[in-house]
Amino acid sequence: MGIYEKSSILNSKKPFPKYTQNSLAEDFKLRFIYHSINIEGSTLNLLETKVILEGITVNNHSLEEHLMVTRLERVYDYRVNTQKNGKAFNFKGLCTLAEITNIDHIEEVYSILEKIDFEDKLNWNEVLDLCVEIHDKLIGINGYLARLIVNYILIGFGYLPIIIKDYKGSLEGVIENSENEMIDLYLELV
Repeated sequence: MGIYEKSSILNSKKPFPKYTQNSLAEDFKLRFIYHSINIEGSTLNLLETKVILEGITVNNHSLEEHLMVTRLERVYDYRVNTQKNGKAFNFKGLCTLAEITNIDHIEEVYSILEKIDFEDKLNWNEVLDLCVEIHDKLIGINGYLARLIVNYILIGFGYLPIIIKDYKGSLEGVIENSENEMIDLYLELV
């Protein structure tokens, strides 16, 4: 069964119970931050990442690793709060997200992001192509931002956010496999 079909089944089960939503959101945030910082070279394990997110310092890890977690949490929370507050996923929101990450290449990010129109009706393959294109342009500027923007795009077009655990294989395959994993997880839990 393809992503479109699975998404349709999942959407028919909405809204999810509040406790399920909260549990999934907390778990996703932790795992997204953990995998993202590890791709960038952090040596924190999942539990240590969770402890830092709870505001506790972890022994034998640098201040930079602690800051890496808290910076990504701040940007992640911005993305989630924008969605929760019913704000449209638009150019202004994406640019605000880019500015929060203190990117040196803001001009380039703006030019990439201003081309996205969430009002377009794109099928899964078109959304996947857009995610790959945007990710490839942003990864050299900031890996966190690239992964967050991919999720911003997926959510903006009605798909689940994903967790990129590594870059083994093609980016299309990594995104598609992660989307399938997320949908399967949600279908199991609801």
